[in-house]
Amino acid sequence: MQVGDLVELSACGKKLIGFRWLRGYQGIVIKNMREFSVWKVHWFGKPATVMNRKDIKHVKAKKTLDKPANL
Repeated sequence: MQVGDLVELSACGKKLIGFRWLRGYQGIVIKNMREFSVWKVHWFGKPATVMNRKDIKHVKAKKTLDKPANL
């Protein structure tokens, strides 16, 4: 995980009562604090929080197949 990655709560993070207010939101990793092994995440619509690595995961993009226009 690197600064600038789009993330959401992982299954482990969703189970934690303290992060219930972040379910369904996505955020961007803005800082990696190596000395504490935590990441600071700015959530869209919510304040920034400090998270453990196991509590967040990369957002997977949905792939859509665009049908070409009939010529």
